Amino acid sequence: MAARMTIVGLASDPAELDAVSLVEFGLHCVRRPSRDASLVFVHGILSDGADAWGHPAWPDLVKAEADFADLGIFVLRIGRA
Repeated sequence: MAARMTIVGLASDPAELDAVSLVEFGLHCVRRPSRDASLVFVHGILSDGADAWGHPAWPDLVKAEADFADLGIFVLRIGRA
C-alpha cells in the first residue's frame, strides 16, 4: 500500500484536493505529482513562504531539474505569509 499524506480538514486523495482548499491551508502547488512522492518546502518562523527560498527560488530550481520531473512540489506558507 502506498503512503498517503493526509492534511486534517482536506481530502486524503490528492486528486480530490482543489486549488481553493490548498491555498486556504497555506499549501501552494508549484507542480502536482505524477507519482506517490512530493517535496514540501516549509519556511522558518522568522521568514515567509514568498521570500524564504532566495532568487531563483529553491522550489523553482527543483522544478527545472529533469531528474525530479515526476515529483510534486509544494510550498507551505504559514504565519506571516
